[in-house]
Amino acid sequence: LSSSMEENLAEYQRISEEYKVFKRNCPFIYDSLSTQVLEWPSLTVQWLPGRSASNAPGVSSLQKLLLGTHAAQSDQNYLYIARLTVPHSPMDCLRNGVDPGKQMTGRLIPKMELHQQINHEGEVNRARHMPQRPEIVATNTVSGQIHIFDTEKHPSTPTSTEVRPELRLLGHKKEGYGLSWNARKEGTLVSGTEDRMLCLWDIQANLTDPGKGTQLRPVRIWEEHKEAVTDVAWSPIHESIFASVSDDKHLKIWDTRVKKSALVGSAEA
Repeated sequence: LSSSMEENLAEYQRISEEYKVFKRNCPFIYDSLSTQVLEWPSLTVQWLPGRSASNAPGVSSLQKLLLGTHAAQSDQNYLYIARLTVPHSPMDCLRNGVDPGKQMTGRLIPKMELHQQINHEGEVNRARHMPQRPEIVATNTVSGQIHIFDTEKHPSTPTSTEVRPELRLLGHKKEGYGLSWNARKEGTLVSGTEDRMLCLWDIQANLTDPGKGTQLRPVRIWEEHKEAVTDVAWSPIHESIFASVSDDKHLKIWDTRVKKSALVGSAEA
């Protein structure tokens, strides 16, 4: 073996041993742990709100996660909704009239299951649900388009290979990962990608009236960053303020009420 191959093998063995030690110590570190081997890596994860009853009422509940695939070029990618059994805390058990000793604390709980898969165009770089309507999910695609899915309009398993988002948001020229819904204003989101652009979208009218079309252009575009935009986030308090970060080492604060550049603050890391 060449020296580089030997180094890679040694690194793999080291990581494998560390993982085994981690697994052995999990019951002593965490109250509970659920693991699931995915067919493909996921670049995104987000809890969906709400929970439903499990097969162990009073002890655990079912909650859902948003995931996406990063598959090989020749394979179909999917937007996933996974369902996971989550144990209640001891206080929750007491409130439910259940002995906390019966909960699954300190053990590996049942693995999650894929509840729904929706065909996606290329890898899912980021997936985020709308706070006001969790069934509406936006995704960053490798083409630069932002896709909007109404998960309630799609079957649990695709019946064909066709990709059918409810809306395609056209404005970015490159792929990216920045995506954030406005929790104070329904249907509004901001995105940022490797083209250094920030795009502001208002999809509310198109969601309520499909006759307005399935393609949408941004309400506003900003190009103040000098490198790729890596993430964006709306203020949880102010509906007009959001932040962006970039490979140019700058954090920028924006106020959409400002008619020109909207940039109201900037700091260099």
